[in-house]
Formats: sequence, structure tokens, C-alpha cells
Amino acid sequence: MLRTEEKKTEQDDYDVVRKVGRGKYSEVFEGINIDKNEKCLIKILKPVKKKKISREIKILQNLQRGPCQAV
Repeated sequence: MLRTEEKKTEQDDYDVVRKVGRGKYSEVFEGINIDKNEKCLIKILKPVKKKKISREIKILQNLQRGPCQAV
């Protein structure tokens, strides 16, 4: 008998509510953090070159340090 185990990932902690936008390298969705019952934004990056992803990550990090608007 084979036994399969499901592994919980960080992605399992979120439910996607609706798509709110898209860009050249990604799509953005409104979501809910299931554990905290908080609204959030989920950004899913499209497969692109590592250099472009690194640039996108730096932009997001700068936004986290600055003023933010709640969803």
C-alpha cells in the first residue's frame, strides 16, 4: 500500500479573491491570509530572466519601506 502525504506550503496559507491588475512581468490578486484573516495582495511573477526578477524584487522592497495603502 502506498501512502501519500500532503505537505503544506506557504501558498496554502492564502486564498485568492480576485484579480486586481497585471503588468509586463506579473499579475496581482487580492487575497486573504487564512491564518490571520487579513486582506493582502498576491503578486505572481511570470517566468522571466533572473535579472528582471531581481529588479522587480528591489522595487517591491522599496515599496515596503515607504508609505503603503491598505486594500
